[in-house]
Amino acid sequence: MTLTNFEGFVEAKIVERGYDYYKRGRVARVEKVSENEFSAVAFGGDDYEVYVKTDGERIVEYECDCPYDWGDICKHLVAVFYQIRYGNFSTGASDRFQKILEDL
Repeated sequence: MTLTNFEGFVEAKIVERGYDYYKRGRVARVEKVSENEFSAVAFGGDDYEVYVKTDGERIVEYECDCPYDWGDICKHLVAVFYQIRYGNFSTGASDRFQKILEDL
């Protein structure tokens, strides 16, 4: 499964709900924490921690701490996959440092 084809591996209604979360900005603090690892917070009934690890375009590991029990991939993960696919993430400390410099 990759960042460009994950929709084919996920139930259609979950893809639709995840895309809606992505478009409505229901994912915050998507951060590239290392070369191939991302963390994020998705808003739902609660705030959920999401983790994604890639190998290039390939999604090799993922986790969300929401209580979704009807499959491996929830709408929060799908929303984060879209964020990563479209480059909507920060690169951690370097972005915060750049913001501090800009504010000086």
